[in-house]
Amino acid sequence: MQNRVLHLLFICLFGLCLALPRAASCMDGEKTNERLDSLELKDGRLVLRQTGKPLPDGVATLKPVEHADMRFAVVEAFAVERDKLPIRPGLYLVRSDGAVTYFNSPLEDEGPEAWESVVAVSLSPDKDILALGYFPTLQGVWYFFHWPDVRPLDHPTTVGYWETSRKSPPLLWSGKRRVVVDSMDVEGCKRPCDYDPCGRISVVAYDLDTGKTSPIFQGTDLCDYRVQSVKNGSVTATKLCLPKVAAWKSYPENAPTETVAAPLP
Repeated sequence: MQNRVLHLLFICLFGLCLALPRAASCMDGEKTNERLDSLELKDGRLVLRQTGKPLPDGVATLKPVEHADMRFAVVEAFAVERDKLPIRPGLYLVRSDGAVTYFNSPLEDEGPEAWESVVAVSLSPDKDILALGYFPTLQGVWYFFHWPDVRPLDHPTTVGYWETSRKSPPLLWSGKRRVVVDSMDVEGCKRPCDYDPCGRISVVAYDLDTGKTSPIFQGTDLCDYRVQSVKNGSVTATKLCLPKVAAWKSYPENAPTETVAAPLP
């Protein structure tokens, strides 16, 4: 009987010994999360706040936020894993005083890799709306948030199009609550394109209060339009037309264009 009790006691102690490393591992995981660092700007570079160590070259390139004395940087998930960085992948906003804010938004539902496709950030003229240009391809989405509390607007998104010859996808503010963007429509397009995406490019206005999209220059199977400027209630765009639909089989690299203007709807 005594031997059986000792045997059972040994089994219990052995099980406890096996469990302790696992418990320690879980605790270490929690401590690792607690050790997540943040970033700050020092001498023009992003550095880890706790150690002052700069991020490796190429991990986060600072880009300007349009219409704001801020910059933004995207830290990609693969770089965090590759360089074992104690920070979260995602979007970081760098304010004029050097403070760095990690952007936490519904975009995270797409997974950490989605942040790599944020190519433009813009602040409204009244400094109360922040726009993020998410373009995993030439067709993308503009996300709109209240600023500075980064709550999504009631009508938080509109589609956009990014011509690769441009530095970033165009977003022009018209008044306080309206933007003008390029947009591509592929449905029903009759162009026999050998390239993708293939569709009619239009210039549209998007109302942030109502979520309504209004065409300013409507693309056709023959013609594309790309926004250039918004000024004094008028929109200027570049118009590119080909003589017949079949001519759109190859992308028109050097086709002649003209400038057109129209009032805002």
